Amino acid sequence: MKDRIKYIDNLRIYAILCIILLHVTGIYFYVYHGVNTAKLSFYIFLSALTRVGVPIFFMLTGILMFSKKEEDYKTYLKTRVKRLVLAYGFFSILYYMYHVLIDHIHFSVFDLIRQMTSYQTEYHLWFMPVIIVIYIFLPFIRMLIKHIKREDLKKLIIVIFVLSNGLKAIESVTAMFGYSLMSSFVLPDLIGYTNYLLIGYYLDNGKYTIHKKLIIITVLSILSMIPATLFVSRNEINTTFMNSLSIFVLAPSILVFLLFKNSKKSFPERISTWISRNANQVFYVYLIHILFLNIILKIMPSLFESKSIWLELLIIIMVWIIVTALSFGFAKIWTLIKSGCIKYSTKIKNVSLKLLSIGFIAFFTLVLINLIINPYHFIKMNYLLVLIGIIIWIVLYLLWKKFQDHLFNDKYYNIGLGILFVLIQILIGYAFMVNPTWDFGRVYEIVVAFAKSTHPIFGAPYLYMCENNIPITIMFDLIFKCFYTLGVKNHLLETGIFINIIMIDISLIYTYLLVSKINKNSGKPFLFFLLLSSPLLFYIPIFYTDTISLPFGIITIYYGYKYLFESQKTRYLLIAGISMGIGYLLKPTVLIIGIAMIIFLMLKKKKINYYQFVSLLFLPVIVLILGQKVFVNHFFDQESLELYKIPKTHYILIGLENNGEYSDKRLEDINKEVGQENRKKMVQNNIKKRIKEMIEKKEVLSFYNRKIAFTWTDGTFFAFEKLHREPIHPELTKNIYSNENNDILYWTFSNSEWIIIIVLMILGVVFRKYLPDKIQELGIIINISIVGIILFLLIWETRSRYLVNFVPLFLVDAYIGLYALERFINTKKEGRQ
Repeated sequence: MKDRIKYIDNLRIYAILCIILLHVTGIYFYVYHGVNTAKLSFYIFLSALTRVGVPIFFMLTGILMFSKKEEDYKTYLKTRVKRLVLAYGFFSILYYMYHVLIDHIHFSVFDLIRQMTSYQTEYHLWFMPVIIVIYIFLPFIRMLIKHIKREDLKKLIIVIFVLSNGLKAIESVTAMFGYSLMSSFVLPDLIGYTNYLLIGYYLDNGKYTIHKKLIIITVLSILSMIPATLFVSRNEINTTFMNSLSIFVLAPSILVFLLFKNSKKSFPERISTWISRNANQVFYVYLIHILFLNIILKIMPSLFESKSIWLELLIIIMVWIIVTALSFGFAKIWTLIKSGCIKYSTKIKNVSLKLLSIGFIAFFTLVLINLIINPYHFIKMNYLLVLIGIIIWIVLYLLWKKFQDHLFNDKYYNIGLGILFVLIQILIGYAFMVNPTWDFGRVYEIVVAFAKSTHPIFGAPYLYMCENNIPITIMFDLIFKCFYTLGVKNHLLETGIFINIIMIDISLIYTYLLVSKINKNSGKPFLFFLLLSSPLLFYIPIFYTDTISLPFGIITIYYGYKYLFESQKTRYLLIAGISMGIGYLLKPTVLIIGIAMIIFLMLKKKKINYYQFVSLLFLPVIVLILGQKVFVNHFFDQESLELYKIPKTHYILIGLENNGEYSDKRLEDINKEVGQENRKKMVQNNIKKRIKEMIEKKEVLSFYNRKIAFTWTDGTFFAFEKLHREPIHPELTKNIYSNENNDILYWTFSNSEWIIIIVLMILGVVFRKYLPDKIQELGIIINISIVGIILFLLIWETRSRYLVNFVPLFLVDAYIGLYALERFINTKKEGRQ
């Protein structure tokens, strides 16, 4: 058994060395294809010698997995398949982000999903989906293997080889002449790869000597790869006769396997020790080695240009050694980190939570300081009035709490209160109605034009430029068309406000429902605080993504809470996922809430099926994203999309200038560039230039402090600015805004409330230990979500209105802080008695 393990370890190391050499050598294919056939033939020969690497990996899988004891399928999936899926996901994202940052490809969640599920983010990762699917079926294949005779297993291997490798060769050759014979009979590639598992198991469980015939067939196979590959590589490199399913790869793979298995010689002790210690790291070496190879090619692009054959061989050897060393070094470090994380997982999670709390408190303390000494305001803050406003809010809450039994227990009183609140909303919607401007105006113009005619929206240049506004445009297209058909032809603006009120009220209902789950006793008096929330009142006239997306974040949190802390019913997760998916289409920042819940599960141990939670939560999101992409690709002209579309990286560029807010001038500069590639390069160059400038001028901290102040110290959430643009009733609007800087009631109302919310959010973290466990954990999820939007707006274009769809989370978090403060006070009182 010891010898068997030793030869398996030796084969692992040999296989990975072959694969790394294969990828290094393969670069010269593209240098000499169509230029120098003699040199190309030489490198095909070198590559042919290394082609046994992947088949050996498959063969070793068969040996190890078919020899293991049977285990429960569910446990098997958790222990075996989970590792592969997580590794594939992590390294797929790693390579995708590499290409985004280094090769400047356009970042797209849809594109990432498409590459991970259809083709890979890096070419060598093709192996991972194949091995994952094989592992899923492997226990069932093992049942077959255990009940089949060796002679029958041999026949099965031969049949699969003929129907897979053999017929594929016929198909490839005949395809060169335009026929593709036998294509209907060729077995799926997956079965061909699985055949190597059977071969490995078959060879391992028997004694086989190496016959001359096998050596001759191996030599002929390797030599045959040269003319066969040249034949099929007329217009471009085609490795059909060199890949793992080639008829020419099987014999060399078997020969190498038997050479290692039958070898009586052993390596020197130091080498054997190194092999035994590093054999299990080969998996991560395989996953990472292409990254180091790409980096070398990026740093020294001329390295693989045409040179003398001896210099090229020297370069191959040197690069092969460097990539191998770096890859094994990474694998070693990765293994140590992974084992350390497992060993100290509890400590790491506790430290992470403490750092999260400290960062949260520090950030909002900075916001409060900026509110006092460095506020970004449209009018000067009157600190005395703001202080009076804070006192009034506190007194009102205490009064409401004291008399809540009398105020809230009467059904008719509550109905009357609800009607009164809706009337207030309608009054605000009417009094501060504005003619739509900015993006809100562009969307409104498109949907009104569509409602009043039969012309489709799909030709609007604005939507080609701002693809993110397509979902809300389609939504209002349908709504306005229905109302217009019903006869509401001259009141489409009022219709939009009416829809906005509905969406805001849905978010208020779910906010209150979540608040009630925290503590019913003081939930009702806090209801007034919810109803009088400044942005939720004064954004009523502005029906755009900020408010239309409002319900979806809080609904996601609400049903996520029900699943995590009340009852693990599938429907709760599906509702949360659908809500998050719709919210994402309208306002992508809603996705932060789902990510926050995943991070929470990583930090806290919960007795739930982690993979079920992730899949059910994100499956609706993926389906909706893909659905939107299919819709756009089908109805929108792709040439126009390429012509008008602004690179998403321009949001990062804008976020690095001035206060990080939108810039007409910058957008005009980008639009002057013709073509997507030129726009991307222009944006990328300016991002690099701006970062370099900030570092040289030592203004990084001052810039981000200014950006934080601009985003977070405006309690009106930019409604103050939006409501004075083209007001329909200027005689009413002037009561909240004028150029004389003396209309401060609304400003005081909003900022007093915002300061209270921030203070309560901080107190919620400070006094978290006084809360029940599930409320603590809800607070952690919300805190992570808020930290997510903080980080996003530090990187992205920013403005305080981008916080509007997170207002329900701020309110719930503030209530958690209020509840924590009350429990702290009560605990201290009880301690004195």
